Amino acid sequence: MTILCPEELKTEERQKMECRNEGQEEGKKEGWTCRLIPQEDNWSNRKYGDVNDYLTQMLSGHGCFQAYLHRFKYEDSPECSMCPGIIEDAEHVFSRAPTSTAFKQKI
Repeated sequence: MTILCPEELKTEERQKMECRNEGQEEGKKEGWTCRLIPQEDNWSNRKYGDVNDYLTQMLSGHGCFQAYLHRFKYEDSPECSMCPGIIEDAEHVFSRAPTSTAFKQKI
């Protein structure tokens, strides 16, 4: 097992992101996070903005979203309680749900 120093780990993660972007350019489905942050180098080299729990949940899609909780059998349905028939995932909560304004204010 090789232990990487923080700088080596950062470089390795950037290379993984670049490979993922190259795959998207070849026509692969683009994920939620990649649509939010199309140029990872701009994001990772930014000089401002802290990452908090809410932002991490929005970027990853792993959080208190009905669809995510339903996947692990914590909720009976993946649907949004405010929008029947619509799956409640990070994208829906952030951009389409009636309560998205309140969530955005926490970020």
